Amino acid sequence: MKRLFFTVIIFIFSLNLYAIESGTYRCISAMGLPYKIVLKDSGRAIVDGKRGNWENYGNEALVIREDWILEDRGNGKFIFTPTQYANKCTKLTKQGIVKEKREKEQRIAKKQKAKELALAKKKREEKVAFDKEKKRKTQDASKKLAIAKKFGFTSKDVFIDTDTKLAWQNEATTSVEKQWLTDASFNAGNNMDTSGDTAASYCTSLKLAGKIGWRLPTKSELKGLYVKRNKLLNVVRYGKYWSSSTSERNKNLAWCRDDYESSSTKYVKHYVRCVKDIQ
Repeated sequence: MKRLFFTVIIFIFSLNLYAIESGTYRCISAMGLPYKIVLKDSGRAIVDGKRGNWENYGNEALVIREDWILEDRGNGKFIFTPTQYANKCTKLTKQGIVKEKREKEQRIAKKQKAKELALAKKKREEKVAFDKEKKRKTQDASKKLAIAKKFGFTSKDVFIDTDTKLAWQNEATTSVEKQWLTDASFNAGNNMDTSGDTAASYCTSLKLAGKIGWRLPTKSELKGLYVKRNKLLNVVRYGKYWSSSTSERNKNLAWCRDDYESSSTKYVKHYVRCVKDIQ
């Protein structure tokens, strides 16, 4: 009788020893990746952030969401088998959960600190680059003004090309579009009449940097606009600029240019950039 009593006690104890309980389990996958299983008293289960249900079957817990099994192997060893590969799990104590939470908070804080430091470094680098570019522009403007004054111009709104002995209109208002000739002149067949509101008239009436006598550039001079456009303000990359040169084959056409040289009907509007000869 006594032997039977102890046998029952041992059997009950063994059931308790190998029973799955609610709680938090930290697991390492067969690939070495960490994840977490949470089995709640309510029967709800969370496997690596994905929600499902679970049921207790003594030393096994069936996670309904995917028919995964958490098995108690004894001695604190748990095996979670969502696939044919076994994953090693450890049940966390209350202290372990607190420790894990604290470590997670520390990792987040460390990551946030690193992010803030990287952002601060980026801002410092951007400020250094901005100050450097500002200084360069100031020096460049001073240099341009000195060259302009050398040739008798009163502002830096011109670009002096000492190679071609040309002063280019270089002010902020150079996004001007004009016809080579007016509709009236074109319709009347006066294909060389540049009077009226035209590109040529715009240049001849221009007074810039204390100077008059501006004109449309020739076909060859216009090429220089693109060769040295990085030194000029507001050069429209995808816009055509008029030249003063009429097409040799068709007097209704004049040469113009964007990245490539072409001809255009004279009554069409294109951009204007005036030049002036210098001594």
